[in-house]
Order: sequence, then structure tokens, then C-alpha cells
Amino acid sequence: MRVFVEFLVEWLASKYGILVLAVTSAGSILVAVVNQIRLRQQKVLSCRVRINSALGFDPPDAGSVLVLRKEDGTLIKDAWMAVVRVKNVGRSAIADTDYVEAALPTLRFPGRKIMSVDVTESTPHALQNVFKKQKTKLAVDDNLITLPPVNLNCGDQYKLVVVLSDLTSGQDHPIEVDGQMKDNGKITTDADVRRFRRTTIAGGAVAILLVGALAVALLFTYGRPAVPRPGTLVCVPGVLTVEGSSAFGLITTKLAGSYQAYCSDSTINVSTQGSLEGLSHLRDASEPERARRLALSDGIAGAQDFPALVPRPLAVVPYSVVANLNVPVDTLSLDQLRMIFTGQVSRWSEITGNPADIAEIRVVGRTSQSGSRRTLEKYVLGTPAAHGSQADSTSDSCRDRRQGRANARTIVCEQGSTDDVLKKVEQIDYAIGYADAPDAIQKPGVKQLKIDGRGATLKDIHAGYPFWTVEYVYSYGPLPASGSLATSFVDYLSSPEGRNTTASFQYHPCVRNDGTPEELCGTSR
Repeated sequence: MRVFVEFLVEWLASKYGILVLAVTSAGSILVAVVNQIRLRQQKVLSCRVRINSALGFDPPDAGSVLVLRKEDGTLIKDAWMAVVRVKNVGRSAIADTDYVEAALPTLRFPGRKIMSVDVTESTPHALQNVFKKQKTKLAVDDNLITLPPVNLNCGDQYKLVVVLSDLTSGQDHPIEVDGQMKDNGKITTDADVRRFRRTTIAGGAVAILLVGALAVALLFTYGRPAVPRPGTLVCVPGVLTVEGSSAFGLITTKLAGSYQAYCSDSTINVSTQGSLEGLSHLRDASEPERARRLALSDGIAGAQDFPALVPRPLAVVPYSVVANLNVPVDTLSLDQLRMIFTGQVSRWSEITGNPADIAEIRVVGRTSQSGSRRTLEKYVLGTPAAHGSQADSTSDSCRDRRQGRANARTIVCEQGSTDDVLKKVEQIDYAIGYADAPDAIQKPGVKQLKIDGRGATLKDIHAGYPFWTVEYVYSYGPLPASGSLATSFVDYLSSPEGRNTTASFQYHPCVRNDGTPEELCGTSR
């Protein structure tokens, strides 16, 4: 997580990060403004039910004194009263042309019959006179009132007082409101409309956050005082490509970013897909490209395969055997590791001797291009007489044997990077793999297994822990003394700042803080 945060901060401070923040901030602000404009232009007619209740009498015998009758004298049985306020609650005037003629606003009273309807308490008062005109009269039909297309300015309103006769006594009767308005208008039963849409609020919040991040990024990039350049660093303009070890990739990426911060005319591109891939690309580079390339390797490269490449040691790289949290062991012997990674055993019971540990062992290894795999094969799986080999891949998923390998003894899969190995080991029950110790430490979903009781610490390495190597940076031929970006960057990797960064990632620089060499780096390992 720390590495990710540092990378994110560096990226946000880059010109690409600032550009993305600026574009995203502008987009969020535009969305919020457009939403608010659309809200202000929306025409909203509210049909708010204020009263909807039966007319009971108290005391009970009052009904013999007070009765409700229609104009023709007919008795209104089980009388109800409903009061509905109709109001323009939007921020734009509603014209008669804003109503959908085929879907005018309606009030339906299911289970009841309309006895009388009156328009009262209009604002402005003259609005009541509108309903006397033939074109804008209320249309009443049994249990349905159709509202006419009346012009309403913002805040204009009127009330309908409706007397009804209950046809199904003893039941509750909700009032149904329906109808449509043109364009983005709407008919609602709410008392008012929100001043801000939820999308506007959300968009505004996002915009504020993004603008804040942009301000911080700009301040971080352009407002901070210039970082004093280390006295030993000589900036050389140009473009440099660094490829190779994934184990040392994060360190190199961070230091490349720091170098470019000091030296704005320099560009260093880092790609870490595997030690052998980086070495091969450097060896096969065209003559003009050779001076603009470096390769990172976990362990010394074979002189026969790469005779023209020249190494410089950088740090001691400790590795760990990593296991899923369900694996029933915390330490393994060298012999047990050899049996597991060479495919001689298939179940954990063969390691623990406990018949209950019947789960299958799932080996998650690296491809043949990996320096981590070469280190495992040479110093863990190997014997004094010969090097052992990781078992051939039998699975693509790391869970099940692939088609055609159903009879394979052990499930073995290969991954292209350290991060891929750690993810698989974390996700797959009873899986086991290997990774550089600093990356393994930062993965809480896996555990590091000891080898013969020793862990991946510098003290235990000196005491005999076998799973480690030296990280080298390779150039094509000797580096020139000066005037080369490759020389300047390699010197920076070994500088006090480079060593401190390396140590912060839990690797062990080949030169200690007191300037003395780490003897492990002199072993040609």
C-alpha cells in the first residue's frame, strides 16, 4: 500500500496526472452546472393532497341535524372531503402549451363518486376567474377530475375542494394523480422541488475533490521550492530504457522518477518483465541503442550467453517461500522444498505426515525468464552436484490440471511477475510459491515459510539461509566515465540517496551507510 500511495503521488504530480485531473475537474464542473441549469428550467406542477378524509359527526347524533345534500336535494351518503393544492413549484412559468393535450393532469378518486368541486384560495386571486371560461373549465366525470391547461407563473396556485360519496364504505381511498408535461417537465405530489438534484450535489462534491487534488498537485509540482540536487549527481539529457527484474522494478521506478525530478531533460523508461528478457534485449540491441539501455538481473548472468554485458552489483535480494494461509506448515526443510517444487509430492500429508492434511499442493512458480526462478533452482532446489529444476507447468488456472495433463502428479502453474504469484497464492487454498521478501511482507494474505528454521533476514542469510541473490545492473560493455545518461543513472542507483531508497524497500545495498562494502555482494552469486 505504501508503494502504491507513493506511485500515485508521483503520478499526480506528473504532467500527465495534472492534465487528467484538470480535464476530469472541468468535466465534473460542467456536469454539475448543466444539471443545475436543467433543474432551473424544468417545469413542475405539484398536485399536493392536503385533506382526504370521511366527514364523520361528533357527537354521533349530529347526523340527524346536519346532513349533506346535492343541489337537487339528493342526500349524499357516506360523504368525504378532499382538498388538493395545485401549484407551479418549478422555477419557470408553465404555459398552456406545456401540457400534453392527450395526457392532461388528472385526479382520480377510486371507490367514490364526485358530488361537487370548487376552486378556492387561488394565488393570484384573479386565477379563480380563469376556471369560469369554457376552455379552461374543470372536466368532471364520475370519479375523475381533469385539470385544464392553465397558465401558471412561478408560485401560482389554486385549491380544489371536492365533496365525494363513498361507494365502498369502511375502506381507505388514496387519490391517484396522473398526467404528463412536455419536454423535461413533470407532475409530482411533492410539496416542493429540490433546489439541487442528487446528481448535481454528487457532481459538485466530486468537482470540489478533483479541484482540490489539482490544486495540491500544482502546488506540489510548481509551488514547492526546487529540490536541491545531490552534489554527486551529474544530469545528462537524453532517453534511457531500463528493463529486467520485476523484483527490483519498484525501486528502479521510484529512483527513475527522482532522477527525472532532478534532471528535467532526462527521460528514463522502466519495464520489468523478467531478468532474462531484459538481458536478452540489451544483448540483441542495435549498436546505436546499446548505450541507451540497461538491464536488471536477479543474480549473475551466464558469461556464455551474455559475453558482452558488464555487471555492477546493487543490492542483496532476499527471497521467501510464500504460502496460502491454509497451508499446514510454517517451516520446511530443503529436502521438502525440493520435493514440492520438483513435483515429487502432490498432497500436504506427504510433507506433514498427518493423514488429515489431504489437500492437494498447488505450486505457483515463475516462467523460465525469471531471475527469481533461476535463484530458486540454483540455490534451493539444486544439490552440490547439479541444479534442480522447477517442475513443468501442468495447469493454467493454478487450481486444476489442464487438458492433456490429467495424470500429472502435481498441479504446477507459471506466472509472469512477482505480483501475479502473490495474488494466486493468496487466492488459492493450499498454494505455495516464492517471491522477493520485501514484496511478500506487503501481502497480508500470504505467509512466509522459514527454510530449516531460518527466515529471509540479512542476519539469517549470513547464518546460512539459502534463498537469496545479488541484484546487478548490466550495461553493454563498460560504461563510459562521464557524459552518458546510463553512467549517471547507475551512479545514482549506488549513491547515498539510491542506497537509502533501496534499504527502505527492505533490500540490502552492496555499500553500507558507513561506506564499507557488503561482503555478500562479492560472492558472484
